[in-house]
Amino acid sequence: MAFFNWLASVFKSAFSKKEIAAPIPTPKPVQDTKPSEPSVVKPEPVVVLPPIAKPDPTKINLLDAIKVCIKPYENLREVNGKNRSALIDKIITSHGGSLGSAYCCYGVQQLLDDVETYYANHGVKIKFDIPPGGSTQALWAKAKAEYKFINAKPASLVVWRHLKSPGTGHIGTCLSFADAGEFKTFEFNTSAGSAAVVRDGEGAYYRTRQLKDVGDMHILGFIDLEKAMKYL
Repeated sequence: MAFFNWLASVFKSAFSKKEIAAPIPTPKPVQDTKPSEPSVVKPEPVVVLPPIAKPDPTKINLLDAIKVCIKPYENLREVNGKNRSALIDKIITSHGGSLGSAYCCYGVQQLLDDVETYYANHGVKIKFDIPPGGSTQALWAKAKAEYKFINAKPASLVVWRHLKSPGTGHIGTCLSFADAGEFKTFEFNTSAGSAAVVRDGEGAYYRTRQLKDVGDMHILGFIDLEKAMKYL
């Protein structure tokens, strides 16, 4: 009996103890909730390109340009009759002439067009202040006096006149200064192998000409293409 009383007292003592509350966790300090500043994007550096240099016309030699433009005509010959070939026809008609016309002056006009194109292809716009057309005598008469001179000079036009027929003549492109009374040319509508200044030959040729009269061909003078060349 005493044992049962002891056991009952043990159970009563166990169940009569108060429950121990679980420890309350210590709250963490509240962190600053201030929004962070946005990141600053640095601008790309501005690249300043150097200005594009304008073409320098002084770096193009006029005589060299003329020589380059002469090349396509070095072997120009009449093949389809008097003053005719496909290229000669094109040269004449492109400058207002009729098929079969004498083309020494038309050839010069075409060469000047080609030189203008050569300069344009190198970024420089020019225009020759030379009267148009196919008449050598009209060209000389209308050319400005300040372009004319009497001595041979590279990159100029040389104009002849028939003394016995003053309304006609011949024209060529001068490629050199005079040396011992002679100078170099390139001419359309002339002939090779003769000292005579032929104004109605069979093609285009390099020639060596004299300053003095040859037959009835008299040099009226030279036209300075450098002075006649105008920059646009």
